[in-house]
Amino acid sequence: SLPGAHLMSAPAQVPTSEQQLLLYLLRPKQDEATANQINELMQKRIDWELFFKLALYHRVYATVSNRLDTKYSAVIAPAQRTLFLEETADVQRKAMMRLAEMFRLQQSLKQLKIPFLFFNGPVTALSVYKNLNLRGFKDMDLLVRKQDLPIAAKALEQCSYKAVLPEIMSRCLFDQIRQSGSDVLADLLCQSDFVGRNQAAIVDLHWKGVLPGVLDTVDLFDYRWQLSVGTQTIETVAPEAQFVISCASAERYSWSRLFCLVDIAYALEYQRESLDWQKVYEISQSWGVSKTVRASIELARIFFETEPPNQIELSVPLPEAIMIQIRKDADAILNPGVVKWWLLHKIRRTWLLADDKAQARRKICQDLLRPQRWTILTMSLPPRLYAFHYVLSPLLTSSKRAGNLFKRIFANPK
Repeated sequence: SLPGAHLMSAPAQVPTSEQQLLLYLLRPKQDEATANQINELMQKRIDWELFFKLALYHRVYATVSNRLDTKYSAVIAPAQRTLFLEETADVQRKAMMRLAEMFRLQQSLKQLKIPFLFFNGPVTALSVYKNLNLRGFKDMDLLVRKQDLPIAAKALEQCSYKAVLPEIMSRCLFDQIRQSGSDVLADLLCQSDFVGRNQAAIVDLHWKGVLPGVLDTVDLFDYRWQLSVGTQTIETVAPEAQFVISCASAERYSWSRLFCLVDIAYALEYQRESLDWQKVYEISQSWGVSKTVRASIELARIFFETEPPNQIELSVPLPEAIMIQIRKDADAILNPGVVKWWLLHKIRRTWLLADDKAQARRKICQDLLRPQRWTILTMSLPPRLYAFHYVLSPLLTSSKRAGNLFKRIFANPK
């Protein structure tokens, strides 16, 4: 464990009425006791503008709006009701549009005969919630093999998508690989965003695992599965693998948005009988994130009172040090100011939850040096220096490999 843990957190604050109402509405199981709590809270003075801002911040607007529209819309303040109905209609329209885009992209990729998978957002909405109106998503995560990256990028461009990477990076990444087989940048990066027409749809094109520093060595094609949607199917991953991905994604972003935990809570409630929980445990063990999965299940229980699965290993209580960390994380989700030294707090959690300490060291280094932390500085630098900071993370974990990448980048005239 790391020293100074007692200095990292301030006393927890009592959730506001708006926060409590949000948590009750997000519970997967809306029983009589939950309905009574919601009605009691609505008798109080609710700041509806603040409430909807909270829902948007935590990316749970679709779930909350559906619940309110179904049972409690008449209670909303008149000034907010019109805006609420407009926002709800907009969420539903965008969800249907993005689903149509996903089918269009899938058809284009099938014609190229390259392996691909969709995962996360729309897959979770369709497989866990069974309703696009209950779970919004802003992008589509698409995975291809690294050698098929130029082909997939070209297919996206033909479907009117444009790479978000700076021109010099996208040219190196897609054109060079196509022309000379160079994979320098493909080794250093793991995904690229593509924006559709009018920025209505975004595709995260992955080619190196799922999450940098966490699941960047996992071959998801070993867990291929088809999800039936009406008369069509979506190429995706097995639901057990998607559950583990959801837990790992939630931890990577520090559980800072409630939608991650809502996904887990809904899976625990509505996929309890259909998921093979022994397989979930085995996947989490092989990926080195079994403690992360158990921590996510515990946080879902804290916030939404969902019961853990009956699988023995996933039900075993976590060590006390991890439980203390989880309770701090739970406080920080609703009150970010509770954590004084956020980066130290996150490093400590990464270390405690890691099944493999070597993997934890790599994850901490990659997180500290990930490009997003340096974007403002590096975007204005010459291309070679812009590429340089992508070498720093592997440099701390594998100096030989990083040295080779360094030489190849700076030896390349482009």
